[in-house]
Amino acid sequence: MNTFERFQEELQNDLEIDDLTLHDVQMKLPAVKHKWVARLIQLKFQREKLEQSKSELLNNIVTQLKEQEVVKLSERSLYTSANKHEKIVNISNQIKELDLLILYLEKIEKVCSQTTFDVKNIIDIKKLELT
Repeated sequence: MNTFERFQEELQNDLEIDDLTLHDVQMKLPAVKHKWVARLIQLKFQREKLEQSKSELLNNIVTQLKEQEVVKLSERSLYTSANKHEKIVNISNQIKELDLLILYLEKIEKVCSQTTFDVKNIIDIKKLELT
C-alpha cells in the first residue's frame, strides 16, 4: 500500500461518523486536525531537503562534467545534461510525488476544518429529531 492509499484509508477512519461515535469524533477532531497538519509540515520539510539534495547533486555532476569535457560546453548545456542523470531524475520524481501528497494533505486539512461544521449540523439535526 502506497502512502496516498494509506492516508486515504486513515482519513476515512478518522472522520467516520455515526450515532454511536458522534461525541468521540467531536472530541477527537482537534487532535485529528493536528495530526494531518503535522504530516503536511513534515512532508514540506522532506520536500525541501530533497530540493537541497538535488541542487547539491546537480552542482557536483556539472563539476564532474566540466572536468571530463573534451570540448568546452556552455553552463546551460552542462546543466541540461546533468538534469538527465539517473539520480537527478529519481529525486525529481520523488519531489513530484511529494508535491501531490502535499496537495492532498492541504485538502485534508480543509476537510478537517469543515468537519467541525458538519458535526455541529448533525447535532442540530439530532436535537430537532428529539423535539
